[in-house]
Amino acid sequence: MRKLNFSLPGRRSIVGAAIGSLAIAAMAFLGTGCGGGGGSSCGVDAQKRFVLSVVEDWYLFQDLLPSSVNLNDYATADDLLDALTADARAQDKDRFFSFLTTDQAEQQFFGEGQAVAFGVGTELRAGSDSQHWRLFITKVEPQSPAAVAGFDRGDEIVAIGTSPQTLVAIDSLAGTQQQVSAAVSQLFGPSQVGVQRTFSVHPRTAPSQTVTRTVTKALITLDPVPIIQIIPRTGTTPIGYVALESFITPAEQQLRDAFSTFKTNNVHDVIVDLRYNGGGLVSIAQTLASLMAQDHVGDPMFTFEFNSKHQDQNETEDFTSEPEGISADHIAFITTDATASASELTINSLEPYADVAIIGGQTFGKPVGQGGFDMPDCDVVLRLIAFQTVNANGEGGYFTGLPDSEFSGDFCAADDDLTHERADPAEDSTGTAISWLNNGVCPSSGKALTKALFPRTERPTLVEDNQPGLF
Repeated sequence: MRKLNFSLPGRRSIVGAAIGSLAIAAMAFLGTGCGGGGGSSCGVDAQKRFVLSVVEDWYLFQDLLPSSVNLNDYATADDLLDALTADARAQDKDRFFSFLTTDQAEQQFFGEGQAVAFGVGTELRAGSDSQHWRLFITKVEPQSPAAVAGFDRGDEIVAIGTSPQTLVAIDSLAGTQQQVSAAVSQLFGPSQVGVQRTFSVHPRTAPSQTVTRTVTKALITLDPVPIIQIIPRTGTTPIGYVALESFITPAEQQLRDAFSTFKTNNVHDVIVDLRYNGGGLVSIAQTLASLMAQDHVGDPMFTFEFNSKHQDQNETEDFTSEPEGISADHIAFITTDATASASELTINSLEPYADVAIIGGQTFGKPVGQGGFDMPDCDVVLRLIAFQTVNANGEGGYFTGLPDSEFSGDFCAADDDLTHERADPAEDSTGTAISWLNNGVCPSSGKALTKALFPRTERPTLVEDNQPGLF
């Protein structure tokens, strides 16, 4: 049996067989004993046959597959998958959301919450001339190599190199947004323990100064729920604030602890900060949504929809009773272009039932999710776009992001304000969320919002997919 999950744009997100939420029948792969790629049943030829068989059976966008395929035209299974999903990518329906990975990689990230990284979140921002880009730190993972080296939110990385003598200036990178994004990702180096990079940095606390920091990648443990806070208000109940960075297994208990605290403090208005969250496990999204909707237990949350060959797999998931749960009157979701997949699923699922606002920027746009298919007896997993979801009102298909034309809540544009910590009421997105919760309308703002994007390679890694900009 395999499980299903969402992920970000990968962002999409993914999960292994042991950690998903909705099981689908495992596909029987014919010809597993056939050789290929050196005679191995797990070799290149066998992998290509496996990919083609699964895609032709389970891919959501069956009408966008090529009419004929010659496996000999493709050197690797990755190349084949790229060709099979090319038309869907051209329509922005599968932006490398389908990919090959391993059970080991999935268990490490989704099950254990670990990644090989320096431990910094990053964001590219347009320079004053709108021709060049600047690279900023959005977050630092606790106890990571980057934290030990002194990185902090709001620091600007001005150059990256393999040594102080090979530094490449960020503002020297040219090309399209996608090309600059990929170039920055390459400067950070491969996701391997021991990879070392030197950074030239303008610290947030002393932007006129330049410091040099050398950092080595290591296997780090991520904190998926780094901030839980009670924000007091005069004359009414407090606001509960929670930042969720990835829908991975370790997040579940942390979310339950957060809402237990909210319940104890009589919280009815909530800020859910998803600004760097590219997605993850559907099961965690279901838990999060239910924790805020205890007045709707048993009501439909969302429906899985598969292609015409697998309509028997369509299933509606309901809100569940959670002992730590609350009945949220108003929910403010803080989002950016990095917010995707399971994050968007949560917002879309709650929108029919609660007073919901999106604060910040438009989300990435991934209303679809992956099924996980194991290649028998091989450490090969195909994460394939196999389903879409719609909420209780039948709304979905938000490939351009949320809010879309069907979204009935408010959208309050705000910056990801790197001069303040995220839960600080003085931070623009958090302050805007508080204002909306207090007044029921978006605050007026005449300022121009910062144009930003999150670095990622053209074919993102598992970590890039679920936590855009994390290196």
